[in-house]
Amino acid sequence: MSQLFGSARRLLVTVLAMGQSRLELAGIELADERDRLLWVAVLGLLGACSLAVAMLALTILIAVAFWDVARLPALIVITLVWFGLGLFLLWRSRALMRAAPAPMSLTLAELRRDLETLRKSIGGDAL
Repeated sequence: MSQLFGSARRLLVTVLAMGQSRLELAGIELADERDRLLWVAVLGLLGACSLAVAMLALTILIAVAFWDVARLPALIVITLVWFGLGLFLLWRSRALMRAAPAPMSLTLAELRRDLETLRKSIGGDAL
């Protein structure tokens, strides 16, 4: 009987140790994802601000250059170009978000492997 309790205790210790290491992995993955998203947000915001200033300057430059010749067609073309570019960028960012890997995929894969290992060691589909 004491052997049974000893085996159960060792199994419990093993499962808890595996759970602890998997939680540590999840914490590392979350921290990495947080850092990556922060950098993406900062760089994206700085890039967007820089491009907004450049687009405004270019729009003013083109409007002034064509003021006497064809101001209305020039403004229409500029507006259509910026509108098209904006739509393209929104479409592209949406595609990138959809293609992103699932969060915590490494942790989930490790947990699946652990479950399979436990199933094999128990000798069936008890879990």
